[in-house]
Amino acid sequence: MFEGEYDLTFEEESQIEQPANIYSIVRTLDFIEWAYNTGHIDKESYMEHSNVILDQYRTCVGAYQDKFNGIDAFAQKYGLSEFKLGINRLKQGAVQISSNTNTVKFYFYPIFYSVCLNLSTHSEI
Repeated sequence: MFEGEYDLTFEEESQIEQPANIYSIVRTLDFIEWAYNTGHIDKESYMEHSNVILDQYRTCVGAYQDKFNGIDAFAQKYGLSEFKLGINRLKQGAVQISSNTNTVKFYFYPIFYSVCLNLSTHSEI
């Protein structure tokens, strides 16, 4: 597939891999948020998968920190601005399920879904 050999230093590999990892994380979290908001995965799976990926994000950002200017700048640079659910989850942080009410904390209901369902008041949502 590739012609010739490429001998990259660890630093050069990291400059390629870390942005690619963060890109993948945004896309994956966006899908998980969508899946949870539309009822395709349960609360426990949502929490488990989201938190694992958030840990990976923190690790990637730590390794890429000197070149990382925040998730909004990264999203704009790499064309991820449309993946708002994933970006919002990264900004909000870890997902937790309250033990006494079995509800998800940090949960938000995207306005997009309200419009799609023709809901207009808070009580309908």
